Amino acid sequence: MADGPQRIQLHVTSLVLPSCDEVHLWWLQHSLTAASTEWLTDDERRRAKRFLAREHADAFVCVRSALRGLLGAYLGCFPSQPVLAAGRWGKPHLADSPLRFNLSHSGEWAVFAFATGREIGVDVEQVRADRDLIPIAHRFFAPSEVECLSCLSASEQVEAFYRIWTRKEAVIKAHGAGLSLPLDSFAVSAGPEARLVTPPPDTPSLRLEALSAPTGYASALCVDGPVLEIISRTLNPRSGDEWENG
Repeated sequence: MADGPQRIQLHVTSLVLPSCDEVHLWWLQHSLTAASTEWLTDDERRRAKRFLAREHADAFVCVRSALRGLLGAYLGCFPSQPVLAAGRWGKPHLADSPLRFNLSHSGEWAVFAFATGREIGVDVEQVRADRDLIPIAHRFFAPSEVECLSCLSASEQVEAFYRIWTRKEAVIKAHGAGLSLPLDSFAVSAGPEARLVTPPPDTPSLRLEALSAPTGYASALCVDGPVLEIISRTLNPRSGDEWENG
């Protein structure tokens, strides 16, 4: 038997759409999960083949298959059936459904966010303490965020940097404009409480939430409007099981 983690098939079941004041989160450790490419479209299979590294191709197939499995469970159809369209700036969305979704993956983990009838953005990042973070902050962050980082110790800077980074990524993903919205055009908090200090133009209803992420990762959520409940679950890595409440 080959060494390494046991890979299992991803199972799906029926899911109820989030209510108007809920957000559903699903976490997946994709390094432990194998999902069939039969759920992917022809274009998605071609995209997978373009990756030079096998591990990157495997991650793409797994994460995309998990997304399709979740969409199929929410919409009551086979995972290959949901039709994904791209917005003006490339953000994917469902062509004919009020269900909104977003996803992010870094390292071994992926997170999927779902809401009904309003835009949503999520980000997860693997924390790396070996990077020189201040030059990155000067390049991408708002002046107030850079000033905040500069006042912290080296260890505090790492935690604060990834809080800011994931919150800004979540905002631009919920906004839908992608990198056409400059990262330094708005400011977020660096402390434990997630909030928009200076919102992007014409976005008064965007709300930030700090998320509990796996050890060694940082994560944030942005939603258009207030959230009363975030329901977080893990896609169960144990063979034969389907979903596990987080």
